[in-house]
Amino acid sequence: MQRDDLSNLDRRTLTKLLGSASITALAGCTGDGDDGAATTTDDGSAGGETTDGEPAETETPTDPSEIDTGGELTFFSSEIAPSLDPHDTMGYGAAEQYIPYDQLLSYDQNLEWQPELATDVEIPDNQTYVFPLREGVTFHDGSEWNAEVAKWNFDRLLSDYSPEAANFSYVDEVEASGDMELTIHLSEPFAPFLDNLNSSAYFVSRAALEGEEDEWMKQNPVGTGPFEFESWDTQNDVLVYTRNDDYWKEDEAGNQLPYLERWEFRALPEDTTRLNAYQDEGNYLHGVPPESVSDLREDDAHELVSMLGQSNTIDFLTMNTQQGPFADPLVREAAFYAIDNQQLREFTTDIDELVGPLPESNWGSNSDLEAAYDPEQARSLLSEAGMGDGFDVTLKTYNNNPRRREVCTVAQQMLGEVGIEVELETLESQTLIQQMSNNEWELASLNWGGGGHLDPYGNLHTLFHTEGQYNWIANYQNEDLDELLDEALTITDREERADLYREAERMVFEDHPMIWFGRFETYVSHYDEVNNVKPIRPTGFFPEYRTVWVDQDE
Repeated sequence: MQRDDLSNLDRRTLTKLLGSASITALAGCTGDGDDGAATTTDDGSAGGETTDGEPAETETPTDPSEIDTGGELTFFSSEIAPSLDPHDTMGYGAAEQYIPYDQLLSYDQNLEWQPELATDVEIPDNQTYVFPLREGVTFHDGSEWNAEVAKWNFDRLLSDYSPEAANFSYVDEVEASGDMELTIHLSEPFAPFLDNLNSSAYFVSRAALEGEEDEWMKQNPVGTGPFEFESWDTQNDVLVYTRNDDYWKEDEAGNQLPYLERWEFRALPEDTTRLNAYQDEGNYLHGVPPESVSDLREDDAHELVSMLGQSNTIDFLTMNTQQGPFADPLVREAAFYAIDNQQLREFTTDIDELVGPLPESNWGSNSDLEAAYDPEQARSLLSEAGMGDGFDVTLKTYNNNPRRREVCTVAQQMLGEVGIEVELETLESQTLIQQMSNNEWELASLNWGGGGHLDPYGNLHTLFHTEGQYNWIANYQNEDLDELLDEALTITDREERADLYREAERMVFEDHPMIWFGRFETYVSHYDEVNNVKPIRPTGFFPEYRTVWVDQDE
């Protein structure tokens, strides 16, 4: 998305930027239920299969005799996505949009590739990806999964119907190269391709859509996934899925997945109403209101689980590096030294530490980057920049997040101590993003969810490459960095890419286009009867839907 495309901001743009847990959690972040790591070899192939071609088994979460299969999860959230078609998610990224479907590959908790509807991936050159497909898989309507159906799905995904097509502009040709083999040719090297597949490529039944318009799938999802669509009461916002008894996957003890019999989604937009309904009628609350975290944490009947997981979510102050006072790198460095990250995090609750543009869990990050608080050095740098008398600046942020406003207030005080006088301005989200896209800003506080990526590309290239889709967030330009990031797109070996991304991250960090202060925690809550609640692999937000289970005698 170039700057001149931002006159009409859509839902997809806003959700990537706002990172709202209720609607963006699974954008590019879903995974499978296996703990067995599938390693990616130098030639790009993914392990994780047994020698006879059977799927790698999902780790049994506990003693198999203790698992109570057949229970029901009653899942309260603020809203239900308006489309259940994975090729047109309408900018949402919610559990209800994905549990009827499977992917070719998914991430495990170690951010390694795990086979799903594909049993492997081979990369003979950096523009060709070959996927042997899993045999014996059927869609919920009984139709067969094969290479022709996979190709048809890609054709649909790449068509004008699907907004996801923008993520695959570099795909040149998709071919069914065998009955159970799919080959995808790229027009140019694009190393995060598998990451894009994980973010956007889910598979619907071709047979189910015969005679129907594409929009039919928005309210009638038919996939190969662990849960089948049963009903959707759109007036009362109640959506029901039931267990797919013919699902292709088992856990390591041979138990059929998924464990749950029924998954009911209920949407209530008002926080207090939703919390009360969860306590009276449900067993799982998605997105605990911040003011209720302490009460639920102290109640032994409930458990709180972080929603961050290993996502690339980051929170930061961003400086306009091309105009205004922060166009001077000395002024940006002064702001860096003026902020005490630790004290800033301590001022409010539930903020994870963050130092640079990649979370420490990301495989392209540097573990030795450090924040530095030195107000005297900040004043010295301002004098060197010819701004020893200080200057005035406006700090813009969202008006819908009290914790972010608290952090901005602390940053305002810290910057003021070195002569940078800050006026706070809180704006509606769309107004703030529109102003920034029009270059009408100096300093802002936002967050970023990786743009649907777990690959370092999502934070480094997307935000800081001169041609990056969301470069306007820092308005940053660095030709040396562009070269590094461009080179990283041409290499499929992860370790080689990691070296380039570590160098790129350090380059960005030392140029200070942003001050990365942390990651705001958000939580889900569930009753004790809900078991094996671990983040959907590997990025948090929703429970791993194949292996969560509910005690039926409580």
